[in-house]
This record gives sequence, C-alpha cells and structure tokens, in this order.
Amino acid sequence: MKSASPPPVDPSIVWPAPPPSFVSRLVRRPAKQLILRTIDSGWLGARALRRHVVISGFPRGGTTLLQAMCETCVEDARVFGEEVDARVAAKYALRNHRFMVTKRPDDLFFFDEIRGIYAKRPADVRFILLKRDPRAVLTSRHKKGSGDHYVSIGRWRAFYEHWQYQCSNPDVCVVAFEDLVTSTDEVQMRLQEHTEWQVKRPFAEFHRSMDDSFDAAALNGVRPVDASAITRWQSPKHKPYLRELLRKDLKELPQVLIDMGYENSTEWTAEYV
Repeated sequence: MKSASPPPVDPSIVWPAPPPSFVSRLVRRPAKQLILRTIDSGWLGARALRRHVVISGFPRGGTTLLQAMCETCVEDARVFGEEVDARVAAKYALRNHRFMVTKRPDDLFFFDEIRGIYAKRPADVRFILLKRDPRAVLTSRHKKGSGDHYVSIGRWRAFYEHWQYQCSNPDVCVVAFEDLVTSTDEVQMRLQEHTEWQVKRPFAEFHRSMDDSFDAAALNGVRPVDASAITRWQSPKHKPYLRELLRKDLKELPQVLIDMGYENSTEWTAEYV
C-alpha cells in the first residue's frame, strides 16, 4: 500500500547527477529556460511539447531495453540515446517534438519533483515504471560494473520502497520486465494507451533500426528480444548468493516475491534453505 509520504532518499545510494557528456550539451541559463517554456507552448512556431515520458524502475530491470524500443519506434519524440536526468531534461533540453522520452532508474526517487516541474506548464508528464523479479535483479551483472553483483542489497531496498510508494499513482504505468520480453506487442499497446503516442514500427523490431549512437552497454549487445534472461537467476552458480540472502541479508525476500506477484508461496526456498 502506498505510504502517505515518500521514503527518504539516501544520498549514499542515489546518484542524481546526469552524465557530464549530456550536461555539456544543455541550455542552462534561466532566460533560456523561459525560451524553452515558450517553445513548449508553441508560441514561437515550434512544435509544442505535449508530454514528457519518464522511464524508470529497478536497475537491471529492463529500463534500457524499453528505452531502446521507445527511441527507435515512437513517432515525433525527442530522445537522447543515453541515460539522462528527467529533471534536467525538463528544464534545459532543447526540443521541437510532441513527446520527450528520458530514461534513468534513479529518477524513481524524484517522481514528485518531476511532477512539480510540469505542474504549471502546458505539457505534462507520464511515468513508465519497470519491475523485475528481485532474484534476477540481485544476481545480475553489468559490463560497466565490477565483478560483483551490480545492485547492492541496500540499493535494491531503496528502490523497492520507492517503487511501492509510486506504483499505484494514476500517471504511472507499471511494466514487468518479464512481460516486456514475452508479450512485447501487448506492452506496446498498453504504453500507447498510457502515453497517447504513436509508433512507426513494432517494439519487437527495435533492434533492426537502432541508431549507432545509442548507449547499449546495459543490453550487453544489440539483439532481438530475448526471454532467456527471465530464468538466469536459477543458474546453480547463483545458489550460494541466494542462500545467503535468505539466511541473513534479505530475509524478507520470500514475502516480497509474493507481494510483487512473482510467487504464490515460499515453497521455492526449499532448495536454498
């Protein structure tokens, strides 16, 4: 159930700063913020921004895959090809499009602030919130990470708390990674209804037209949608780590899986405990 106030943001876990490569290309002066607001209103003959779509959710939860689909397939969208802070893009990024799409897992901690930015603007904001089986998230690795697991237990907990706080809001559409890779067409239709954008090609064919400038490191290579990632956490090599989580570090995991809809009981723990 959603709490009355948002969980606190732990500065030791969250990294809100956008990548320097993106910041260097932004318009920063307050006067130019006013110009952007004027452009968004369509007063200077530019195409008025109608909606900012923010993709966020658990790290290693499919946010980059969905971003690649949106940037390749959505009509008339301002995109960036990399991870950017939605707050910075809302205030400073140049655009001449009906839609703007940004992706950053850490934006989950700032949904309320992003809503505030658009509260007095002609454009509005919609959120797409990714979830994934915690066992898959916690055992996942990343090319840019170290040899250890990419998402720490503390970081996962912080995301889970904020995910619970935000997931029931009417401007939020929750998408399961598992649905994204097994029922891509259905997810595409749900997102079209949620955002009211149009697509120029099916999401399932995103890999055929991806721009070379897109930062695909988190995808571990550009390829067709692959459902095999759903069960990778079941590999024997992950058993010691999952056993340790259940024994000491994340004792609440069995109940979390039930609450998130990934298990109906705790029977799955029998081979780990």
